[in-house]
Amino acid sequence: MNTKRIAIVDDDPNIRFFLEESLRSMGVEQFLFAEDGAQILDLAKKELPDLIIMDVGMPSMNGLTTLRHLKEAPETKEIPVMIISGRGNFSHLTELGPNGAAAVLPKPFSHRQLVSESMRLLSAACPAA
Repeated sequence: MNTKRIAIVDDDPNIRFFLEESLRSMGVEQFLFAEDGAQILDLAKKELPDLIIMDVGMPSMNGLTTLRHLKEAPETKEIPVMIISGRGNFSHLTELGPNGAAAVLPKPFSHRQLVSESMRLLSAACPAA
């Protein structure tokens, strides 16, 4: 699992730290970080992470707009995106098929939920992992 690269997108440095530490516990060693949607669009096209974990509420470009752009771009459309949010119910995002989120994790979430969902998405995206 340590060869997988996960992008963490959140404007809150404490959340980025929590996500990184939780994912390190499952053996992930490679991370990309962005504070908003505009940053991850450029970074994802260049670095092609195996998974993007992204907050909805961010400055400049929110997570829902960013998700749409990621799914429209040929370079990034296959990268699974997990949406995390403390704002309402976004479970409908997973019903959008290939243009939607691969998973939605409402805040607050536990370490166990994050790790379990991340492992599921990485396994589904890379069956040989």
